[in-house]
Amino acid sequence: MNPVLYYLEVVTDFPCLEKGSLDLAYLTEVDPLWADDELTLIINPDAALFANPVAIAACAADCVAASVGFGIREVFWCAGCQGGLYPMNGHVPYHLGGVRTAALMAQRLTAKMHRELIAWAWHGQAGLCGPYFAPVMDKTAYKTQLTHPIPNTAKEAGKCCQPFGRTTVLWALARSTRCAARTSPSCSSEKGTAVSATDRSHLPALQRRALISLLAASALPTVWAAGPAITEADIERARRSQPTVTEQDIEQARRKHSLPPIDIPTTTPAIPPATTTPSIDALPQPVTRTPIDLEALARGYASQTDAMEAAQGLAKGPGLLVFVSLAMPRPTLQRLIDQAARARASVILRGLANGSLRQTVAQVQPLIGQRQVAVQIDPQAFDRFAITRVPSFVLLRDGTRPESCAAGSCAPPEAFLRTAGDVSLHYALEHIQRAAPAFRADAAPFLARLRN
Repeated sequence: MNPVLYYLEVVTDFPCLEKGSLDLAYLTEVDPLWADDELTLIINPDAALFANPVAIAACAADCVAASVGFGIREVFWCAGCQGGLYPMNGHVPYHLGGVRTAALMAQRLTAKMHRELIAWAWHGQAGLCGPYFAPVMDKTAYKTQLTHPIPNTAKEAGKCCQPFGRTTVLWALARSTRCAARTSPSCSSEKGTAVSATDRSHLPALQRRALISLLAASALPTVWAAGPAITEADIERARRSQPTVTEQDIEQARRKHSLPPIDIPTTTPAIPPATTTPSIDALPQPVTRTPIDLEALARGYASQTDAMEAAQGLAKGPGLLVFVSLAMPRPTLQRLIDQAARARASVILRGLANGSLRQTVAQVQPLIGQRQVAVQIDPQAFDRFAITRVPSFVLLRDGTRPESCAAGSCAPPEAFLRTAGDVSLHYALEHIQRAAPAFRADAAPFLARLRN
């Protein structure tokens, strides 16, 4: 979310906004389980169930699925083309190569943090308003991006991030050639991988992308410790390969990128003498001298406060929300805004037009005109009431109060009724009364205002 919009309180649904910090500190050097297979059985005793040829053979299907899309969520013991996910530590007894080993370590470390309840899940319907426990990692919720020695910033085959388990043959060969021997200790120990969380759920979800950056470079000691040691000749060879910047190079760069000369006036302009008393009339004056109507401002603020409480389901009495989009036809928007003003309903937008607050105001202001109607930008409300199409109409029952769901507040399902379609507000309310007689009393006040 844009920090400016957060501090200006443009988005009113603050209970569902995550205010936690981002912590990158996980040191495998102080973790006694990271280098000991027997101790690791404390957190993954189920590894004994998958130590057989049939379970390992299933990883081939997971490899194919991850290479063309995402891995198979149900085959949680496999790391795709990188091998098995067990044990959840830094011990890799077989030869893989630098980039492939770094990708495997990133998967194991992420799975280990899920098993230890350090990393939580943020995706899917269960994570709409906050994280939840997931001791078994969902591999389809993560992607990796190579950060060292050659950052993977350009797209390859239309993608710059790779799902867990995707074969490194498709994206990592060109980034392994910087080291003369791709599997040497000096190469594999310098691999870095950034892991980011994503949401592949087809259900409405929060417009958030929770990014969890984990450095897998520190997770590789057991992979390269058995290799040949780095000699002084290797260090000297690396030092000679670095360019040497001389004073001549600095002077040449200074002449090439020199700044234009600055003309300094030889005479200093005279400073007018100070006056003993300030001149109030010389201060800038507003264009109009119309007095400010403080009572009108207070009434407008009170109406907006009532509308925000109604949108959050905190107001007294039933509430009516009309979900629209600025991409809808203009006559339809004008009709719905006019009906919402007469029925005292709130009009909800998902976000800004083209990401610009100025453009949004320029489009909304002509639609409102002189009407007294509350128009809000609240993307969280679309997720709270599972809005997938516009226009949609949500009727909140009298006395609705939010229920706790993880880190925020959500409306209970029995407290509201939703309908959608390119119809008038009058028709939508009558349809709600016919389809759900229990909401007849809640829809009646809004219908009465529309008919009057």
